[in-house]
Amino acid sequence: MWEGIDSCSGTTVDRTNPDLKPYLGLLTSVGRKKACWWESEIAPYSYEGYMLNLGNGLVKAGQVNAARVIYNNARYATNYSTWPYRYVLEAIASSDLEARATLYADDDPKNDPPLGVPNRGCSYCHAEVSEGGSR
Repeated sequence: MWEGIDSCSGTTVDRTNPDLKPYLGLLTSVGRKKACWWESEIAPYSYEGYMLNLGNGLVKAGQVNAARVIYNNARYATNYSTWPYRYVLEAIASSDLEARATLYADDDPKNDPPLGVPNRGCSYCHAEVSEGGSR
């Protein structure tokens, strides 16, 4: 899962401590790699959404410490404070991630926590305002 070259940075990321701060200088608003960052006109919160999805996937895989770092990476986005779904990431990141990982690891898929923003699909990267629902 963690082998190879990261497609946005073109370098290998430390998979046990995936702090992306050293790669923030690679931010671009042109070309294909702009999708890896924030404030694009199409997906203004893509970076934050990527961090939420990746963090949740790492928790599901039992890599809780790496997930904590990934969730924290979302805060590097200059528009993080305006992300309509930051409360979802913050609630998950501040929860008992070990217990969450245990729910994924058991044999009951009915108790698995959602991997994204429930009922929001792509909107948590693309929406500029929260699309209904309460916190």
